[in-house]
Amino acid sequence: MRLLYFICLFFSFNASVLAQNTERYWQTLGGDYTLGPAHIIGRATWQANPPIPSGRLWEAYPAPLCRYLERITIHHTHSLYTIQSLQQFHQTMADAKADIAYHYFIDTEGKIYEARPLGFIGSHSEGDNTFNVGIVLNGDFQHKAPSLAQQNSLNQLLSGLKQLCPGGYPDGLWTHRDRKALRFQSPDKQTECPGDSLATLTRRLGLHHALKMR
Repeated sequence: MRLLYFICLFFSFNASVLAQNTERYWQTLGGDYTLGPAHIIGRATWQANPPIPSGRLWEAYPAPLCRYLERITIHHTHSLYTIQSLQQFHQTMADAKADIAYHYFIDTEGKIYEARPLGFIGSHSEGDNTFNVGIVLNGDFQHKAPSLAQQNSLNQLLSGLKQLCPGGYPDGLWTHRDRKALRFQSPDKQTECPGDSLATLTRRLGLHHALKMR
């Protein structure tokens, strides 16, 4: 009976932790957290500026979050940024965003940053942001591969996102170029993002994590 009591206590504790963690994805200035093997540097830690929602896309998903996450799209930044300079750029560019367009930013050392909170619709894939998790790697990967640290972190982040939403992301894992090719026919709407090298890695990781690929 004592063993049964502790087993019930263990599962009750974990259920409450999961419930608290779920609320975390709507916080705009939250601390660090983990997604499976991935350590996420929270917006409070990197001292994010507040979102600028007026006249810009800033819409929260309802709970439960996993019901609304249907696909994951991989990007590269092309130019090099810090997480702070990327936020500044996105909030002041000609087509200004409410916040960083992507949900996660992986720097050249492989550190994973919370960019836009996961509970909010991204702004990273034209005409295709709803239900879409955006991950960006810092750098230009048209002709060179991401660092080994970035590759390992992307692998861990994908594993963590799958643990967050078991059986989720039914539309699979995409590159930005493949989503744009699907959505738009005009050549001037196409992109090389995330570069040939990262596109190859994305396809390999999609197979590894059993995420549907296009």
